[in-house]
Amino acid sequence: MKRMFGRLKQLNSHVAYFLLKNCFNIPKMTYVLRTSPMWKFPDYLNEIDREIKSTLESLLNLKLNDSQWDQTTLPIKYGGIGIRKASDICLPAFLSSANSVKPLMSDILNVNEAQLVIGHLNSALSTWENKYSAEPDTKNIQKFWDEIVIKQVVEQKMNFTESVDIARFKAVQAEGAGTWLDAVPSKQVGTLIESRAFRICIGLRLGCTLVRSQPCICGVASVDEKGLHSLSCQKSVGRFSRHASLNNVLKRALGAGGIPCQLEPVGLTRDVNLRPDGISIVPWENGKHLIWDATCTDTLAPSNLQYF
Repeated sequence: MKRMFGRLKQLNSHVAYFLLKNCFNIPKMTYVLRTSPMWKFPDYLNEIDREIKSTLESLLNLKLNDSQWDQTTLPIKYGGIGIRKASDICLPAFLSSANSVKPLMSDILNVNEAQLVIGHLNSALSTWENKYSAEPDTKNIQKFWDEIVIKQVVEQKMNFTESVDIARFKAVQAEGAGTWLDAVPSKQVGTLIESRAFRICIGLRLGCTLVRSQPCICGVASVDEKGLHSLSCQKSVGRFSRHASLNNVLKRALGAGGIPCQLEPVGLTRDVNLRPDGISIVPWENGKHLIWDATCTDTLAPSNLQYF
């Protein structure tokens, strides 16, 4: 495992993360976790988790504290980045596997399911009862066991007190907020993120330290270690180019759907300084043209944090 993880460091950070999440982490250990009493070997599981954490920190060039590591191990839709812990998966994997084979074993052995004795199942149930308060109604599917584990992690370890952390965690749990993490990194398709940009994206999602604190060129505030000020600073370099890129994405998407568009048309408002970001050349609906404005809101801007 160490040799395999070591070779990931030679790849682009986005590619390495995608392979670690979908191929080399829990997917590589699924069979062992579903068929072996791994919860009886906590030292071995913790060693695996430490190796995964160390590898991820090396790939992303980020330092993860305990809270950030706990968030990292959550599924993407729950606000994490999907790098699961073996120690969190071992019981759900084994219990769902054991319950799913009961009907087949009953038919093969011609024994009632209630009389079946599956090795280590009682021990697994006892360990589960000591850790968690309930069992799922559907016991033969790993997802339902895992959801109980995930919800307990969120309730017990994601209790943030700072408004910036509360706002950040709620934002990353929003629908579609983590879709980019599931995209296959492909340079040809345009979904490959450069390593430095990927590091910043992950760091903002987890609340990691990204830069050294320093004065901002705007002279109004300083750039903190998490780099949040630059997201809303009016003198942040590259704001206009990023806005143009976002606007072009919308234009190309509409063009792919057979709707030609024009970017930033003039003469549509009485104020010469105001213009929409784009308008469809052909009618969109009921003979009316589509006008849009491309805007990225900053959840962590001081004006938004006052509501958390």
